[in-house]
Amino acid sequence: MFRNMDQKKLKKVLGIIALVIGVLWMICDEMKGVEKAEDWHGLNSAVEFVKNGYMDQDKVKPATVNREIAMVYNMLSRSVEYDILTFHPLKGLKPLKEDNRRDVSNITPEIISSLVRALREPFAGIVEFAVLTGFRLENGLGLTIAQIVFHDLKPTGEVRHIVKGGKYRTDHLGKLAVALLKRVIGNRKEGYVFINPSTGTRYKSIHKTFDRAVRSIGLSVNGTKLRIHDLRHVFATWLHMAGVSLDSLRPLLGHRHRSTTDRYVSIDRLAIGKVLKAMPSIGEEDEQEKMASIIY
Repeated sequence: MFRNMDQKKLKKVLGIIALVIGVLWMICDEMKGVEKAEDWHGLNSAVEFVKNGYMDQDKVKPATVNREIAMVYNMLSRSVEYDILTFHPLKGLKPLKEDNRRDVSNITPEIISSLVRALREPFAGIVEFAVLTGFRLENGLGLTIAQIVFHDLKPTGEVRHIVKGGKYRTDHLGKLAVALLKRVIGNRKEGYVFINPSTGTRYKSIHKTFDRAVRSIGLSVNGTKLRIHDLRHVFATWLHMAGVSLDSLRPLLGHRHRSTTDRYVSIDRLAIGKVLKAMPSIGEEDEQEKMASIIY
């Protein structure tokens, strides 16, 4: 498991494991002799342990703490489920407030175009596809030709795939994304869309190549380097700046919550097609139009 992991990542993983073990050990030690939830007063100790001994010393963000405490929470849930514990010691624990906003308003189509030019294929295509669709990286890398349906009468399409949370969802494709996919797929009838020429199959990750290109042209967001996941923010920001409402963006990004009412709203396919038309071109507009006219 750890054989091919670089030292920095290995150190981080071992640190997380040590934290989880430490929190579990402390909770179990304080639970000795406690049979009822109302007699348990160790929740504050657990919170202080994480806040003072982890956040303050290691300078980690609330989002990191929430993810790692979630692992401890799930382990304790299983312990209750299997009758190892009589009650859940962290029940009622509220997550720390997070500020995960990434301001990508400085990332323009011209900047993304320069990033695409700094990458060789198929990396350039993967990045461009991520911006044009708002797909998470794994959904782009794992995309197969069989999952794609190109519409016959319009230069649009859709993808049926498994998204975050293990759920199936249909995502709609605008004409620029469709033109890109047709260019990448060519005459192939099956297999992954983006192929690693060295292995003949999909990429597991492109982070190192992406990070090198980002550093080479000095792209940053919130004082840190541009991340692959920021491309989803770019997708949303460009459309929102073009006049697309947040309610229309919510289903495009696959987010469950905008408001409770949104759960009952049926999204019209034609309406989504109109929304995707607002996506700006990357690079030379004339080249995009020329490509679209050749394909259609």
